[in-house]
Amino acid sequence: MITRLQVHDRRRFRHFQTAFIAIKPANAVVLAGDGAPSVIEGEDICNHVGVLYFPETKAAEDFLESPDFQSYSVMRTACAEAQTILVDAAGIDLDAVATAAKI
Repeated sequence: MITRLQVHDRRRFRHFQTAFIAIKPANAVVLAGDGAPSVIEGEDICNHVGVLYFPETKAAEDFLESPDFQSYSVMRTACAEAQTILVDAAGIDLDAVATAAKI
């Protein structure tokens, strides 16, 4: 799951980030979070990006539909505009990714 955000209230956003960690499902892994992403191609439309790994798309969908996430979305809307994209990451071997990152 990739979320691109245009944060307009940094103070509120910090609270939002803390709340997100509290509701993040145990089966989800935060792969990246960048408050100053570099745009390589296309229009610069966000100032924060988050990447969250779920072992299957259904787990991500369940999380997005959960009451916890719905409450969280209200908090996020108060401080940022967001676009969330689900990407099928089934078959990605996180151990292999971690090993490659150490090389």
